[in-house]
Amino acid sequence: MSFSTDNIITAIGTHRERVALIAEHDGTVPAAYRKAEQRWDAWIEATNDQPLTELTDAYADGADETTLATLRAAALIAEVATPVQLATVRNSVAPAAHAALRAAYAPQAVKNYAKIAAQYDSAAAEFTRLAQIIDPETDAKHLVSADEDTRRAWLEAELITGKLDTLATVLADAALLAGTNTNGDPALIGLLTDPKSAHRRRVWEAWNSNGRCGKWSALLALDVDLRAADLDEHRPYREPRPLEVQHIRGNFGVRSVTVDPEDDDPTSSVDLRDGEQLVTLI
Repeated sequence: MSFSTDNIITAIGTHRERVALIAEHDGTVPAAYRKAEQRWDAWIEATNDQPLTELTDAYADGADETTLATLRAAALIAEVATPVQLATVRNSVAPAAHAALRAAYAPQAVKNYAKIAAQYDSAAAEFTRLAQIIDPETDAKHLVSADEDTRRAWLEAELITGKLDTLATVLADAALLAGTNTNGDPALIGLLTDPKSAHRRRVWEAWNSNGRCGKWSALLALDVDLRAADLDEHRPYREPRPLEVQHIRGNFGVRSVTVDPEDDDPTSSVDLRDGEQLVTLI
């Protein structure tokens, strides 16, 4: 089997898994897609059959000569073919099967994305509402004197976090099947959030947060909107540029400081002492 064929067979399995996950979340699977799945499954099942057993059973059942001749030919081929040759024949239709699955699902792809996006937006809105009642990252010890609504909001926020995590995965799959690249964190941040004018490095730090409610509460703390992007407007959110080292010359030589090029004014955080100035060293 060639490497490319291996990839296509894997792609068939992955495509079906994504469609199944979307179906679990109220997505619609076209009848043509189910038919394409059944045809692929039938092909794989047929190629796993044992021709000698089929020939014997057919003879015992009184099959006609034409059927017996066909089965005899298949049995002879199976007896002399190597496993690699048999696999090559079995997998020969994989590209056509993959294309058929993609074509059958395509008419429903954008509609399914819209369905999942609505669920994600609803969960995001609920999480945002709860976070306005109490910071989800609040330490539990501070809830002792809190009222019932506040304690409930704190508990429910963690439950909604799990829902957001799940829907984020389903939404990314739905977008991918609709032709939008969702591979990698830049694409996912652009798909799931609107950072607006938030500091780029802080957004990325929040995205990788490991707090009680993970990235979701950290992003809200930066005033980042949690929302599903319109596919036509989706843009990856680039990573922050590397921190830069700048040099300061003063009365006693040169010292180095680190500045963030993502700041509006990267040098605004540099504390210059009397007689010092920023310089560029070649």
